[in-house]
Amino acid sequence: LVPTEVISQQYLGSERNVLRIGLLEYEPGDWNSDQTALTELLIFIKENTNLPIINVNRDVDLKVKIGDNAFYKTKLLYMTGHGEKRENGNWQGIKIKQEEINHLRQHLLSGGFLHIDDNYNFDKSFFQEMKKVFPEKEWVTLPKNHKIFNIYYEFNNGLPKIHKHDNKEPQALALFHNNRIIALYTLESDLGDGWESDSEHERVTGEKLDPNKRQEALKMGANIIIFALSQ
Repeated sequence: LVPTEVISQQYLGSERNVLRIGLLEYEPGDWNSDQTALTELLIFIKENTNLPIINVNRDVDLKVKIGDNAFYKTKLLYMTGHGEKRENGNWQGIKIKQEEINHLRQHLLSGGFLHIDDNYNFDKSFFQEMKKVFPEKEWVTLPKNHKIFNIYYEFNNGLPKIHKHDNKEPQALALFHNNRIIALYTLESDLGDGWESDSEHERVTGEKLDPNKRQEALKMGANIIIFALSQ
């Protein structure tokens, strides 16, 4: 079980003193594309660790908007989505509004942690937009022996490959501030695809997910949360 001292008090919400994850709602884009992913991940963490986890029915219960009160009260943040190429050749996926730039920057520099899980082609717009938030920072690819891959469950080959996407090797990219990871981008993996319930996955894709892949995804998700708490 996870030692209780790993839980930084900054991550515990006032509501029943439990750990809460915020699902970032943004425009435009499908910010809730895996509608049961976080819900299933929280259930997994609750059943396999001693972390005090909030109970939710659907991911939408966790939604927060950049800059609102719930956003600032939630230290662990999650974002997902797709990218879509328009006829003019531009990619649409996310557009960070001018008033959101300072809010996001301030929150992450002040102790927040953001995990961005690319559902497919989200990177085509996200990295460009995130450059507005941190123009002075560069994303760093985490090596396969990084602590995040073995802090609780062991992944000797680094980030697991859950969905084929473009059949490229999965990557975990990070933004650092004062030796702390403030944002983690999981690319060519699609962890949320593995977190969601079997019924939701089958409804969306028309097929069942390999149970071994689902376990890999959930374990990696737990590692990410535990690592964020340990910083």
